[in-house]
Amino acid sequence: MDRIDIRIIIGRNIRHRRLLSGLTQKATANHLGITLKRFQKYETGTGSISCDEAEKLALFFYCSINDLCREATEDVPYVPEHPWNPYKVHALISHFNRIRSHAVRNKVCGMVHIIADIVSSDIQETM
Repeated sequence: MDRIDIRIIIGRNIRHRRLLSGLTQKATANHLGITLKRFQKYETGTGSISCDEAEKLALFFYCSINDLCREATEDVPYVPEHPWNPYKVHALISHFNRIRSHAVRNKVCGMVHIIADIVSSDIQETM
């Protein structure tokens, strides 16, 4: 297998994370403070992203720079495997990413933890 240019790998991963976040190319470009055309070059792998911009995107997408650089297989960006419905996971992540307050995000995570504990204890009681 031929090695894929790192710019293409990064571009695919940026596009994938942008779509998971429910963002447009324009909104993401605005966040970076660059033009839409320049951002489109990043996603297609025809332009090189700077280290500062990669760091800013990683923070924006709540991932590491390594996650943006991870090579994909079969032209699909790296995503951890999960047994859930991908559409529901995508919706959950998209809505969660719209919450910008870290305090609110922590409270949501705490609520999910409590709900998971309740549901798992209900399941154990019925067994």
